[in-house]
Amino acid sequence: MATGVMVSYMCRAHPFGATEEYCHQVTRILTDMGQEISYLTFSCPHSASGVGQCPDPGALEQFDATCGYPVERIRVPPLGLDRWNTLVGLSWRLRFSWNLVRAIQRKRPEYVIVNNWAFMSAVCCLAGRVLRIPVIVTVHHVNWDVGPRIRGRLRRAIVSFHLKFAEVNACVSESTASDVVQWTLPDRVKTTVIPNAIDLVPLDAWRQDADSTDEGLSVLRGLGFSGGNGPIIFTVARLVEYKGIQWVIRALPRILEEFPDARYVVAGDGPFKAELEETVKAALSSEQRDAVTFLGFVSTSEKFALYNACDMFAMPSTVEGFGIVYSEAGAFGKPSIGCDVMGVPEAIAHEQTGLLVPPNDSDAVAEAILRLLRDDGERERMGAAARKRVELMGTWEDRARQYQQLIEGVTRKRRKR
Repeated sequence: MATGVMVSYMCRAHPFGATEEYCHQVTRILTDMGQEISYLTFSCPHSASGVGQCPDPGALEQFDATCGYPVERIRVPPLGLDRWNTLVGLSWRLRFSWNLVRAIQRKRPEYVIVNNWAFMSAVCCLAGRVLRIPVIVTVHHVNWDVGPRIRGRLRRAIVSFHLKFAEVNACVSESTASDVVQWTLPDRVKTTVIPNAIDLVPLDAWRQDADSTDEGLSVLRGLGFSGGNGPIIFTVARLVEYKGIQWVIRALPRILEEFPDARYVVAGDGPFKAELEETVKAALSSEQRDAVTFLGFVSTSEKFALYNACDMFAMPSTVEGFGIVYSEAGAFGKPSIGCDVMGVPEAIAHEQTGLLVPPNDSDAVAEAILRLLRDDGERERMGAAARKRVELMGTWEDRARQYQQLIEGVTRKRRKR
């Protein structure tokens, strides 16, 4: 078996979501298959006073000891998200880049897999060219909004560099693969699709042990949810603007007119939380504001209970390479509402497992939610179809085997050079 390195901005100990879970599962199972693969990541790049993104050192140490593969953390200061684009942040990016290249050189891997954060992917691809090591870039989405002027042109150049010089771009959806090709040139880039997966075994074990809705409502109340037994709309996401939570909040006045006991429960944290709280105050009357509950970060078991207790999942995000949360909701037999953008239609089959709406449209969100609330039969039919779709997705073992084939191909090619 070949020796390799997985490089990721953060690890699964950070409560973020799909990209960290993807890298963890692939690394863990490749290790079980006999690959010698180590995980290179940042130490803790965000300030503790930021948005609660970083676990305490004890949690990181526990994760490193139990994850099933060796982890090496490259030290960076806890600058906070707002300072990474300053001159101080730039100096630390350069220092991190040097330390990352040295770590790769020291490990002498036969391949590198890098989680698609543009700057880090470009560093790995540059190191791969110099050290003659094939680099596989895992691409979760391509963000076309690179920003204005010089910074935007620089970001575009960085993204173009790592997409072109990766040995293979492993994309999580057909939509993402298409975006990679459009971003560069078809004859200058190689892509393959290795999608997300859902591990149904622990999920189904939890469902068998839990007392379904009662367990979910108990968790909700324990986390500060004060609602009754009305319909529950649920979102779990990092609280950033593009996730579209503000559009669900703005849809609530229409929803509450018809279903006054409906409740919207949001799990997760992030830099957009204050703006979302202001949106609640602006969109809802003082009597209606209790309809929205922000729970903050929740554990896996609590997340399972929330999926189980809700009536539908809603996240009208405008930037999703796939959207694993829609599949998580489907695993619990719940329909989802998302935007008809990027890779979301590969996660939500419109009119079959949920509903797709135009981006940035609170009226469309309200209509979709009301449609599912008005018709219990349709909601249950879509939920059952969503569960069936998840069962056909494949497992993380399937994904790891795809990576193993990819690794065998790129390392064989390297040896022939």
